[in-house]
Amino acid sequence: MLNFDESSFGNSDLTAATGLASTTIQTWVNRGVLPLSAQQRNPGAGQKRIYSALEIARIAAMKALIDRGMAASSAGQLALRLERSPQTASGWRTALEHGASHIHVFVDGVDVATIYSGNDPRELGRIQSAFNEPTPEERRRLDALHLDQIRLGNGQRDRILSGLSRVPEWDTQIAANSAEIAALTKKVTIFDIGPEVHPVLEKLRQLERERTARAYTLWFIPKTAKGRVLATMEGRPVGAGPLWRRAFATLDDLQTGFTQAWPLPPQQMAAILRSLAAGETVQLSWSGDHPLTVAEQTLVSLGLTEQP
Repeated sequence: MLNFDESSFGNSDLTAATGLASTTIQTWVNRGVLPLSAQQRNPGAGQKRIYSALEIARIAAMKALIDRGMAASSAGQLALRLERSPQTASGWRTALEHGASHIHVFVDGVDVATIYSGNDPRELGRIQSAFNEPTPEERRRLDALHLDQIRLGNGQRDRILSGLSRVPEWDTQIAANSAEIAALTKKVTIFDIGPEVHPVLEKLRQLERERTARAYTLWFIPKTAKGRVLATMEGRPVGAGPLWRRAFATLDDLQTGFTQAWPLPPQQMAAILRSLAAGETVQLSWSGDHPLTVAEQTLVSLGLTEQP
């Protein structure tokens, strides 16, 4: 089952699932329109961005809105509101977890009014009518606008019948009234982003299954520089698969990073550090004769990144 909150997908997973080019993603990041956390925007030197399924679904929603003609900045903000608006967060999460193939997003100006993950035309119409229903104050304004349209329209008609030219100012006012009437009676726009988001989640599930099936061995490789011992941790594939790697500036950094993500028995961690300090390459194992294999997910949790 796909864990929506765990950050376990890299840049290559994001591009594979969404079809977005890495240059497009970086352009959106540079422009500040891609809804990412501060850590993801600036992961640090030598580190790559890691995403959760929820974040990739949000990016897929942004792409779907852009494909429907929305500006990237507006699409990014609306995609963020899907997840964080009290009116929509539950519906958005439910639609994703249940694998909904239709996710109708009702957009009211710059906000998301509600989400409907069914596809019943009558229900869609009912929801839209409910949000479009004018308030008493709006109803009074609509009545005034309609009367003004009748007055201006009759005035232009009478001038034409009398052989007089139309009054440009009246035409301008008629157009402005029409725009205001539309804004008061058609408040929400519906976007069905399910056809784009659903395949992205299916691709992530496929990647998750493949990742779980891959096995890796962990190696610790020492390097001496300026009198200090540096270390590189490598995830080496058993059979097919990419190489994963992470470098550490000191052995203390290695111990801290490893302990936070996947604590080992203190005696085993100490033995690894002693071997590295002595310049020896170490393979992680439960005993000297039994190498330990781990899933790709473990490499991600340890902060390793896939090597191109």
